[in-house]
Amino acid sequence: MNIKKLFFHILVIAITITIPVIASADNDIKFEGKGYFYYHHDASNGDGQSNAFDFSRVYMGAKYKLSDEFTVRYLTDLGHQDKTGKLEVFAKYAYLDWTLLDNMRLVLGLQGTNNWKQPENAWGYRSIQYAPMEKFGKYWGDWSKIYSSYLAGWAADPTISSAESQRVSNLRANFNEASRSKMGASADLGVALKYKPSNVTYVNFMILNGSGYKHTEDDMFKNFQIRSGIYLMEKAVHISGYFEVEPWNSVDENGAGESYMNTQWDALLSYTYEKNFTLGVNVNSKVFSGIQDITATNFSVFGRASVMSKLNGFARYDMYNTGFNDAEFKAGETAWESNGGLIVFGVEYQAHKKISIIPNFQIMTYEDSDMDAVNSMYVHLRFKI
Repeated sequence: MNIKKLFFHILVIAITITIPVIASADNDIKFEGKGYFYYHHDASNGDGQSNAFDFSRVYMGAKYKLSDEFTVRYLTDLGHQDKTGKLEVFAKYAYLDWTLLDNMRLVLGLQGTNNWKQPENAWGYRSIQYAPMEKFGKYWGDWSKIYSSYLAGWAADPTISSAESQRVSNLRANFNEASRSKMGASADLGVALKYKPSNVTYVNFMILNGSGYKHTEDDMFKNFQIRSGIYLMEKAVHISGYFEVEPWNSVDENGAGESYMNTQWDALLSYTYEKNFTLGVNVNSKVFSGIQDITATNFSVFGRASVMSKLNGFARYDMYNTGFNDAEFKAGETAWESNGGLIVFGVEYQAHKKISIIPNFQIMTYEDSDMDAVNSMYVHLRFKI
């Protein structure tokens, strides 16, 4: 075990021992933590079935109220690296929350974005699956890597002219720059102004790096987000809208420098009845502008209901339109069939107010192709401190 890992384990043990002592004292520190542990069995057709115990996330952090005006928050995230699957520890939140007025706050630092927090709260089961836009971003991101690789192979084709090869190379460079942020990140560095005109309305405006909380900023442009919403019928109905713009630089088809602008929007409508029933619809879309525009769109409908004491049922369906079916391909080659969908359903048993056991099924379908569905069975354990 190397020094860094040893230090991390000692730190976790120290925090675990210290939390009950500090939390019982008279102070303004509020500790928070949660973990998502699961068992997964691949039930897809074929011989590639597998099963494993694993966890998707462990969060540990605290909020400290400095005064009536200032609160600081830090949250550590332990999870798998995207590329290698190895465990990594990184800061998810590290920000200062400054109350300017009774209905206005300024948040500075590493913080949650406007992208999908409201749809995530309405969905209610991030412990088993991401919010619709975030999950769509991961699905779309896989196809974007394949399309980038396709363009690289096309540019290297010895049967095409050097001019055509250079044009396709420029197309690939342009696409890679446009698509690198996918559908965005759940946290980023920046500044947010949060305003509540009334107790049933809100407006959140953010200026962020745009690179996400796992990457440093490397260009002069920023990501601009605004989300506003309103609660109706004694807050049973929630309507929320989101819009984002992010400029970027790359090359045009001839290799000359050019400026572009990505745009993204999201709309949420949800209805909740006394916490016993929720039904939601979420639609979002992003235009990756450039030499060619790629328009990605996702539609999601979800719901959950109380079945009996301590037992809830839930279901969700996402429909993914990647935009790659209409992208540019080599003459004579068949356009892609890249659209898909996600089906999730299961039950939640609340063994304790902070502990849930969640058996569920998740099916990834490929709507317009002959690819076999990916069928997964899970038993998730969600716990909080």
